[in-house]
Amino acid sequence: MRYSVVMWMWRNQYCLSCGDRLPDGQQHGLFCSPCWYIRRIPQNRAHAAVAAAIKKGRLPKPETQRCVDCGRLAQQYDHKDYANPLHVSPVCRKCNIRRGPVEAAGGPSAVARALGITKAAVGQWRRVPDDRVAQFARLSGFPARTLRPDLYDKRGRHRRHVDGAARLRDIKE
Repeated sequence: MRYSVVMWMWRNQYCLSCGDRLPDGQQHGLFCSPCWYIRRIPQNRAHAAVAAAIKKGRLPKPETQRCVDCGRLAQQYDHKDYANPLHVSPVCRKCNIRRGPVEAAGGPSAVARALGITKAAVGQWRRVPDDRVAQFARLSGFPARTLRPDLYDKRGRHRRHVDGAARLRDIKE
């Protein structure tokens, strides 16, 4: 979707996924509640599997473990892949936030060198820019769909900006 279409939908409070108008009470966000929940299903299932394993005693509570990165007491488990819900690492909250696609690609410096941009530019990313998704997906090993679910469908195919324009036409009519 082009930026202008996204901004129009956001300002006029339409869901970016299904194109429906957001409920009156929801004054923020890019997705309606059902679409947001559907996008979170793999994470929710993985978290539920870990909670069940802890309850049954197959996994120790994270508070009894040490963070694998810094050695402090762990507070939570980190999933590298939601498809393998019990393949987790105990980490503290600070290290869990630090982990992710950029770290998997070798850190901000390595990403900047590989993409031919500055380290500061990588540090300013709130999400991977549209034109860098394919390159960054190869670097990090994360699927493009995981990096930018707003740009890729469930099968990993790029959602062309034409789809956004078509949704925009349907909404205006």
